Amino acid sequence: MVVISVFLLLVISGISGNYLRSEVFVAFRVSFNQPKLCPTVQWNRTATTFMNRIVVQNNGPQIFIDTNNTIYVATDAKKQILIWHENSTDPIIIEEEKWPVISSIFVSNKGDIYISFDSSKIIKWAQSNNNSVDIPDFEDNCVYIFIDVNNYLYCSAIRSHTVMKRSLDDEKMAMVVAGTGNQGSGPGNLFVPRGIFVDTNLDLYVADHFNHRIQRFSFREKNAKTVAGASSSDITIPLNYPESILLDADKYLFIVDRDNHDIVASGPNGFRRLFGRDGYGEESHQFIWSTIFSFDVYGNIFVVDRMNYRPQKFHKQKDSCLDFQMFLFFHLDDVPLLPQALYSSILTENHAMYSRTLFPHPRYHLEVIKVFVNKTDFYILTATSSVDLYGHLYKHHFDRYNPTHNLIAWHGQCCNQDQFRFTVELVVNTTYILVVTTYNPNVTGPFSVTILGSNKVRLECINASSAARSSYSSELTNASQQYHKDCDQNAFFYETLRLTVPTDAFYGLSFRNSPFIQLYVYKSHFDPLNPHDNSISINQLNCTTDNAKIKRTIHLQPNSVYILLVTTLYPTQETQFSIDIYGPTNVTLERIVDNSTYCYVGGSCNTQVKSIGLTLDDILRLQVNRNVTIQDQPLLIKVTAALSVIMFVAGVINSACSILTFQNVKSQTVGCGLYLLASSVTSLVTIILFTVKFWFVVVTQMDLSVRLSVVEGGCKSIETLLKLFFYWDAWLNACVAVERGMSVYKGVSFDKEKSKRFARWSIFILPIVIVGTVIHESIYRKMFKHEVKQRKPYSENYNIDEDIEIGTSTWCVTSYSQWLQGYNTGILFIHLLGPFIANILSSLVIIIRSARRRAEAQKQRSYKDHLREQWNEQKQLVISPIILVVLSTPRLIISLLSGCADVSSHTWLYICGYFVSFTPSILIFVVFVLPSNSYRKTFKESFFQICQRRRRRL
Repeated sequence: MVVISVFLLLVISGISGNYLRSEVFVAFRVSFNQPKLCPTVQWNRTATTFMNRIVVQNNGPQIFIDTNNTIYVATDAKKQILIWHENSTDPIIIEEEKWPVISSIFVSNKGDIYISFDSSKIIKWAQSNNNSVDIPDFEDNCVYIFIDVNNYLYCSAIRSHTVMKRSLDDEKMAMVVAGTGNQGSGPGNLFVPRGIFVDTNLDLYVADHFNHRIQRFSFREKNAKTVAGASSSDITIPLNYPESILLDADKYLFIVDRDNHDIVASGPNGFRRLFGRDGYGEESHQFIWSTIFSFDVYGNIFVVDRMNYRPQKFHKQKDSCLDFQMFLFFHLDDVPLLPQALYSSILTENHAMYSRTLFPHPRYHLEVIKVFVNKTDFYILTATSSVDLYGHLYKHHFDRYNPTHNLIAWHGQCCNQDQFRFTVELVVNTTYILVVTTYNPNVTGPFSVTILGSNKVRLECINASSAARSSYSSELTNASQQYHKDCDQNAFFYETLRLTVPTDAFYGLSFRNSPFIQLYVYKSHFDPLNPHDNSISINQLNCTTDNAKIKRTIHLQPNSVYILLVTTLYPTQETQFSIDIYGPTNVTLERIVDNSTYCYVGGSCNTQVKSIGLTLDDILRLQVNRNVTIQDQPLLIKVTAALSVIMFVAGVINSACSILTFQNVKSQTVGCGLYLLASSVTSLVTIILFTVKFWFVVVTQMDLSVRLSVVEGGCKSIETLLKLFFYWDAWLNACVAVERGMSVYKGVSFDKEKSKRFARWSIFILPIVIVGTVIHESIYRKMFKHEVKQRKPYSENYNIDEDIEIGTSTWCVTSYSQWLQGYNTGILFIHLLGPFIANILSSLVIIIRSARRRAEAQKQRSYKDHLREQWNEQKQLVISPIILVVLSTPRLIISLLSGCADVSSHTWLYICGYFVSFTPSILIFVVFVLPSNSYRKTFKESFFQICQRRRRRL
């Protein structure tokens, strides 16, 4: 048994060796490698860097590996060509300082090196004598060159959008073999051709760079067939600026998909991506703008990673073909595979139809077959028919509206009895779907499917009936909602539809008679100011089914709400549209309009919800000129700056005089004096904080170099502290009125000591209560930085999109939820109207109580006469709080305005209202001291005492 096992391993190793190093047997020997690869071949996704980055800086190297495994690397950094023979570590260096920038290299069978330069020059460098010879007739920049088996030199000419060739064995002029000389996307046109390859049949393959496709020009044909990428009639793979191309021994394609930062490979089971699953980057498994690549004799892949300035080597996995080779070994001609499943049917006119291609071609009849295997192993799936068939094998699910989704193998060809043939590994407990259709459209006929393998396979037909269609029609006009789709200044009309589905399935989305319509799908919610949030990735295609163009396909679930966004291709474009959704059942489409009143700050795709209420930041932000002094600011800033200084001086004098009055013991016989003393201090702090707030806003908007932490600290603290002392001052004034009212109401029974104790407790408790009602502002107040950017235009020398910052705006924003916004509004009314109501009620109590007492003592006069007399004497008690609340009203109004209100046209009105609202803080001396004889007398005494002390010191 051991001997047999060893024998098997030796045989398998021999088979493996044939795959490791093999050449294609052709009539003419080629100088480059075309390895024979098994269908399951894999390469290590982690590459090794072949040479130093410093050597290959600038535009990156060019690379070529011949059939002797000699590696040629050309770099324009040092005008060198480096040559490594197999197993050598030190390269041979060919160097010429006068060389222009090297575009491409190709090595002939004789070892001659052909070099193209960006100066429209091609030379032949003979290694035997180290001499160069110019190759004439190519007047265009040949970005890539190639030599075919007949010794013709090909040049991809990017300026003329052609491919030219000339013989290296005679003096014949160069001729155009592909392209018309004009850029275009037709079958005979090219648009910036780059990589080229000519097979042994002299068929020319061209990487049609800007058309995102690979074109195959059969020998002497002027029109090409697209074999990969855009406009292919068959399912291939999307390409994004393909750069270069190679063919292996079986003529399967290998393509450098430059802007997808990947290499694409075809095979007997279709196309696949080899390395670019993680996007672009600098890691060993990533590229940034890969350009050219080459096989060595062992099937390893060398890739030029241009923007990382390195050539990368991806090693072929030696064991990736082992299972397949074992499968082949055990099923040689003397041990044939047995049919494990047979399936026969007829495609008729009654069969469902769909598009097997990515583009709107006529329809194809199909039959869908579910495949079950009992054991994980390799199987061969093949079909025969009297008509030309096309087969697709899917894993898990088949989406008729996106025929590339879950596709693992596909093939079909014309005029061959074996219509398609897959050799694939099928895994037990996994569902596979085989779709049998025709190579040509509108064809019917019988077919048979045979699956060969070592274990039983079960085939089951699936119903593929026509889909249900749900429709919606409307139009986009000037009355439609608008948003900034591309996060710039361009506005697009849009309409949103709520989409609900009853069945978990894939659905196709299409539109009729609307060439300028675009569709987007969102999960749960669509935010017009952040159009990238909640978006769902949907498959974009262009196929035909059931008389409609399917433009999108998406997997939808019944317990979710989806938002379908319909917008236009161009800004402010009006158009009618009709939407069709195809699926197993009908869906529900309901138009919705976003009536939210949220206010946002920032720009498109970078917004912040802002609560109601204008602040000094909102009023002054757009008025302050940045990076200039106060002398160069607008008149509004200069006037308000002077006014803030005046109010500060007046406030300091007012508070100083009030403190001088109420610190006297005579003024503190009752609680009223203590309230007024505390109010004098809070008024002083309020006016100081007001001045600090004003200058903080002006300076931070003038000088953007102020540290963000300082700005954020001021944003969170100054406004909250200002409100604390402003409200505290208002409530202290209300306490004065309540105290007076209680003294009149109690009369002689009024307890002065108890009044003072109550005043001390009130002065202590008030700020704690106020802080508890406004502390949420400092928690929810934060800095929001909006960077205005624009995108670099596409550059041939640098293709990675990059945003350039052209301006920065910083907002101090308070963002509340709906219920917190209601709470904040309620607190605002309480703190501004509460003291006013307390003042009015206390004043009325004083007037009414005094009139009643006098009416009881002086009965000869009526109560109305006494009431009228008391009103004349005490009316300042009512008028003063009315004046104070009128002065505070602008602040209340400003606090209730929308945070997005346009203040630019009425800035003077808003700023005057804001300043006026703080005048009560500088009027305490005028309101409480000057009208009172006792307080005025106390002030004079205190003032004279200070003057006398000063004279004594002098």
